[in-house]
Amino acid sequence: MSTKVIPLKETYTIRGEEIAITASARINVETGKPVFDQQLDDAAIEQTFAVCRGRHDYFSSQDIVTLRKQINLTQSEFADMLGWNLTTVVSYEAGALPSEANNAVLHALQDKL
Repeated sequence: MSTKVIPLKETYTIRGEEIAITASARINVETGKPVFDQQLDDAAIEQTFAVCRGRHDYFSSQDIVTLRKQINLTQSEFADMLGWNLTTVVSYEAGALPSEANNAVLHALQDKL
């Protein structure tokens, strides 16, 4: 099967909001049908999250890591300080979008530093 990567307009729904992006997608040259490509799919999701973060001022994973390291805490200590589960911090630092409530906590913490 021969494939190629093309730009494709896609719309994702994040927390009830539709976000349209143009992402790279792999297609079968003969049929024109999409072909699964984990790397391209992951990149499209990250691109969508970046748009969402920009619209709503959500902390990025790197922002959270930087904030945590700024106050010299491990992930576990950071979670304890904020009253969160360790898995919450780990998932946020891996790229998950913080909840609106937790994002507000992060902004309040950042404002105090």
